[in-house]
Amino acid sequence: MDFTKVAERYQAAMRTIGSNINRIIRETAHPEIKRELFFTLQYIVHQRQTTNTEIAGNFEVGKSTITAQINRLENLGLIMKTGNAKDKRTIYLVATEQGSALIRKIERRIIDLIEEKLTTCHQDEILLFVSQLEKLAALLQK
Repeated sequence: MDFTKVAERYQAAMRTIGSNINRIIRETAHPEIKRELFFTLQYIVHQRQTTNTEIAGNFEVGKSTITAQINRLENLGLIMKTGNAKDKRTIYLVATEQGSALIRKIERRIIDLIEEKLTTCHQDEILLFVSQLEKLAALLQK
């Protein structure tokens, strides 16, 4: 098997998927919200409460990268910082209602798009595809 061709096909498919997600984010959200800000905000919404360090670890990026994203999200009113009564050094990040609503709206649009495009596939094909994608993700994390 020519893994170069497989990798090229994979990368082309991921670019197409990424472009569509970017389009949905751009059409649904504030013009400053790009894919990386979306994923950071989505993480905060789903965690309910998190820290810069946790986000940086999860996305495997430096804290300075996350700090810049957090500042942009806070300036847009999508998250807020809260203190820890027991440890004043710890700052928690929490999504505002506006931030949570935005994530729900974008996620709904992504789900609708995927559902619309996959209606031609059989349920078993869809489940196999997702299972194989999860398997690849797990292999890549090792």
